[in-house]
Amino acid sequence: MNRTKSCQASLCILSEQMSAHEISEKLEIQPSEFHEKGTPYNKSRPGGRLRNAASWILDSGSISDSLEEHIEELASIIESKIDEFQEIAKITKIDIYCGFFPKDLDDQGEFFLDSNLLKRLTAIPLDIIVVLYPPHKDI
Repeated sequence: MNRTKSCQASLCILSEQMSAHEISEKLEIQPSEFHEKGTPYNKSRPGGRLRNAASWILDSGSISDSLEEHIEELASIIESKIDEFQEIAKITKIDIYCGFFPKDLDDQGEFFLDSNLLKRLTAIPLDIIVVLYPPHKDI
């Protein structure tokens, strides 16, 4: 298997009811990035579209080329605060957002999640989003 892949995974929480600050306090985890409801999507255009929900984003922090390892790290974080995540899951939308960046034009862009990890991810209602960013051919 070609090991030229690069990837990232983030735990994303969206809420119309809780602020990003309240999510951080509830989980006792500081996000990698956050945005509050009512703030502009683009800070350079203050009169533009406003966010209709707070967003709280925690990057996996893994440097691995294995998307499974990134997701595993996020699953461990969820498990460490399972009661808190189960409580906020009732009023928030939780996703694991994965970016997959093959570096080789011949790379098939595949990854593997074993059944044990998939089972662990069912502890709270969440969706997994995987976006494939195709490599660019040098001209």
